[in-house]
This record gives sequence, structure tokens and C-alpha cells, in this order.
Amino acid sequence: MEIRNFQYLLEVYRCRSISKAAQNLFLSQSQLSRVVRSIEEEFGVTIFGREANRITVTSQGELFLQRVAKMMEEYDSLSAPILPENRIQIAVVKHTTIYRGLARYARSITGPLNLKLYDTQFSDAVTLVKNGEMLMGIVHIPIARREMVTQSLAEQGLRYQTLFPLENVISVRKGHPLLQWKGVCAEDLYRYPLIIMDTGDEYNIFYDDIYAPFFKILNLSRIDKKVNFRDFFALYEFLEQMDGFLLGFAKMPAASHDPRNGAKPLTLREPLVHSTSEYGILCRMGLPEEQMAVVSEIAAALHAV
Repeated sequence: MEIRNFQYLLEVYRCRSISKAAQNLFLSQSQLSRVVRSIEEEFGVTIFGREANRITVTSQGELFLQRVAKMMEEYDSLSAPILPENRIQIAVVKHTTIYRGLARYARSITGPLNLKLYDTQFSDAVTLVKNGEMLMGIVHIPIARREMVTQSLAEQGLRYQTLFPLENVISVRKGHPLLQWKGVCAEDLYRYPLIIMDTGDEYNIFYDDIYAPFFKILNLSRIDKKVNFRDFFALYEFLEQMDGFLLGFAKMPAASHDPRNGAKPLTLREPLVHSTSEYGILCRMGLPEEQMAVVSEIAAALHAV
């Protein structure tokens, strides 16, 4: 049982609502319900009941939740960082530009540095930062959801700051025949394999929003071959070897799209919606001044790439 599942359970208890807790945790309701059921099944306890469309807590559940809350207090005290001052831990939702910005920051440090990057999804980044396990998170969200995200994070003691917008792009390997065309349409793409990140259920409420511009012009059922990855860097190897196309995001403006990652954007006959998502930073409110200075320095390095 992962410790974060107990944190999710306590949030349901605090909210007395699966939907509200899921919103606060940036999870889907179905995923959060599965977590609750898995805990009940593993420990042989019925924690929650339902009366008149609201969640109630059983007497057995009250005792169990008291023990979980006490355990989490102990865990929080143990996980409070007792780290050397030069150790920086960051939860990162993967993107080439983000890695380059973090490398830029690391190069700028003249003294010792112990930088730990934890590849994760948005909801996990929120949990890790909120619990103090990570100094900050670098996350990918839909621009249309920014206000909702900012408000929900603020309610949890977290601060969100936009880094930069991302341009929606469809890319292929350097030298691909489609790069010679002045306007590529969906029919042209259907002849090639689709390479795409497999973000799974964990990406929850943001997946459809972020990929909506692509799905408006592409009918996935028309594509014979699809290759899904959790491994970010395997994308470019398969892009090269399978001669496929990639749905992705580039830092704006378009001129900043860097071909060093092995992919180049296509010119589309029916252009994608220009920008619908962004990268941003989240951190705890009230960080000590020296930690906030580190967050600001990293943000500046990410802006500069």
C-alpha cells in the first residue's frame, strides 16, 4: 500500500465527499473510489457508508481513520527533510525544455549541488510538494483550467505560477517526407504510426483538455498503428525507427522549437489551435526566504531556455 493512498483517504474523510476530495487532489472520482475500495479490501474494514447521497463514516471506519491520522502524523515528522542545504528535490512532469532549463540552473551553481528530479504526474506532484517531500513541482496544465487550479492549490497551501505557454505541434523525424509538403492534412497522417505518451489514469482530468486540439483534427480509429510510452525518451527512438508522427508541445514562440531532440514540426493544412496548455511551478506558501530564492532562480533558468 502506497503512503499517498492513506493521504487520499484522509482527504475523503475531511471533505465527506468523493467528488470534492477528487477535485482537491486533482484525481478522477473513479480513481479515488478505487483507492478507497482497495484500502477497505486490504484491511478488511468498511470505512464509509452512504446516506441520502452523502458519505458517512462507520464506527469501524472512525477507529481506522484515527489510526491512519496518527500514523500520517508520524510519517510527516519522519519525512520532514533533514537534508544538506545543497540538496534540491523537484517533482517534474516530463518535457525536453524543462530538462534543459534545469540543466542550465545546475550549470550555474558553482558550489556543491545534489539535484533530485522525480518524474511524475500532476496529482502526485501536488501531493509531494504539499507534504514537503519536494521543494517544488513543475507541471503541465490546460490554460483554461488555470484559475481553477490556482484556487484549489491555494486552498491546500500551495502557490501556482505560470512559466510559459506551449504550442501544440505534430512532429516527425528530421528528413521525413511529409516535411517537404506545404500543408499536411489528417488523411496524409493516417498512413503513418502514431507515437504518443501514455499518461494513463493518473493524468486524470487534464488529459482530454490538453490533447483536445489534436483529437479535433485526427480520428484515432483511422490510425492502424499506435505506440504508447511511459518512457519519455523512447518516443524519439520510435519516431525515428517507425517513421511515425508525434503529438506534442513546444515552448512558444514557434521559432524556439529546437530540433535537437530529433523531431521537427509539420506545417498543417488545418492548423491546430495555437496554444491551449502551459507549464507552471507550484510550491508551498510561506517557504523560508532561502528556499523561495532557489525556486525563483530555477524559474529564471526555465524562462531563459
